[in-house]
Amino acid sequence: MKITKIFVLFLLITVTLFSGCSKQKGYSIKICGFSDSIPEAKHAMEYKEWSNGAFFDSKIKKNIDVAIEGNIVKAEYVDSEKKFYDYYNTHRYKDPNGNYLEVTDDGKLCSYFFGGHTNTDKIYTEDECIDIACKFLNNIVSADDYIINSEFDTNRNLYMISFTKFADGFMCADRADFMVEPNGNIYSYSSAMLGEIPENAVTGFDINIIETQVISKLDKEYSEAKKIYDSVSYDNIEYILTLNEENEYALVCSVDVSCKKILGDYETVLSERIQLLIQ
Repeated sequence: MKITKIFVLFLLITVTLFSGCSKQKGYSIKICGFSDSIPEAKHAMEYKEWSNGAFFDSKIKKNIDVAIEGNIVKAEYVDSEKKFYDYYNTHRYKDPNGNYLEVTDDGKLCSYFFGGHTNTDKIYTEDECIDIACKFLNNIVSADDYIINSEFDTNRNLYMISFTKFADGFMCADRADFMVEPNGNIYSYSSAMLGEIPENAVTGFDINIIETQVISKLDKEYSEAKKIYDSVSYDNIEYILTLNEENEYALVCSVDVSCKKILGDYETVLSERIQLLIQ
């Protein structure tokens, strides 16, 4: 009996030690995107789910009816794609007017191009245009879960209205964007991971460990560049919270990399952006 208890205790201690060691190893960090502008950095795509492009899914409905702003829009299937940040496929359709819309696997409308309209002479205020976007979004998710930002693009004569969510200290991939004309018509709507990440999410990410690992990963990726350039800097490091295929939280880290070389009184700079998936 005593031997059994000692053996069980030994197993518990062993499991605890191995768990501790595993945790100390940190996170999995894979390259999921890069602009490939610095020739000395020979990147390889390590997470390829977001870089496969569009494909034809024979199992998807070829014709659908979608309720949009009180109207039933008939649309014909075009193609499918797993978009950046998403863990699911998005399916693209075209309506009779040649405008494109997209739905998720579960039929949620995630984008639609309405195009310009001139059917009203009334001019709406910015707040009224925001309310129009909120009303549209509320048919899909609650707009109250998002931080709203609005800017007026004078060149395009459109209000750019974004709905952004934050959770556990991170900006989320879960967001929506609208372009609204001053006459109150929605010009376009697009979203990513909409409604997928709860505001009370607890991710368990240790940002200090992550930052150390990210820098180490970047140092390896740009080791050859560091031999040639006078300086290699990592700027504008940004983390976006998303979900992976196993419905586990993941971070996408985006970094602007600048390689500088001094030639007398002149300085040449090569820059690129690299993105890392952290799990």
